[in-house]
Amino acid sequence: LAINRDESREQVVEFIDELGLTFTPLLDLGAVVSDEYQIQNMPTTYFLNEAGEVTAVHLGALIDIQLDEYLALTINGS
Repeated sequence: LAINRDESREQVVEFIDELGLTFTPLLDLGAVVSDEYQIQNMPTTYFLNEAGEVTAVHLGALIDIQLDEYLALTINGS
């Protein structure tokens, strides 16, 4: 799930098309979701397990090794 609160719909669609992504991001223009999760930095990445529990939060850009570690934590629980 990707959430955008700063750019217009047109800018987001263009970005998604450029990257060839196959999912539709949430446009959080009223910052409802951002406020609920107290997101102040962009990007912010939340990792959720199958039960919907937040297993990790990362502020800023992720590098591959960090992503792998967070995914392992989320999937394996350790």
